[in-house]
Amino acid sequence: MKKAKIFFWFIVFGFIALIIYQNRSFFLATQSLGINLFFKAYQTPEIPNAVLFVAFFLIGAFLTYIICLFDKLRANKTIKQLRQSVDSYQKTMETLKQDLENIKNQRQSEQPEQDTASEKPQAPDDNVSNDQAPPSAS
Repeated sequence: MKKAKIFFWFIVFGFIALIIYQNRSFFLATQSLGINLFFKAYQTPEIPNAVLFVAFFLIGAFLTYIICLFDKLRANKTIKQLRQSVDSYQKTMETLKQDLENIKNQRQSEQPEQDTASEKPQAPDDNVSNDQAPPSAS
């Protein structure tokens, strides 16, 4: 994929160079830009068109960079807030897991005590039939 990107950009820059080479007379011709602000008019000195193209390209690239920078800063702020909320949720989960473990441990420690308390000692069988009278107490 990396080689494909390099090849793609090589083709794009080659195409741009071909256009500039075939239109040298246009790009080397000089032009002057002017602006009228109603209270003052400004006229640039004559500049080759190639310089104007490069200047406007660089201005556009700079403006794009600034706009993307603001978007990136906003995204980083959002990411930071989301990471903080994830951290707080993880802390809450850890405390809830510890509480659950404590409850399980308490129930396990209470259960054997209840089992020993609920077990009643059973009277041994004397193999006494119902026909015999119980021994009398003298």
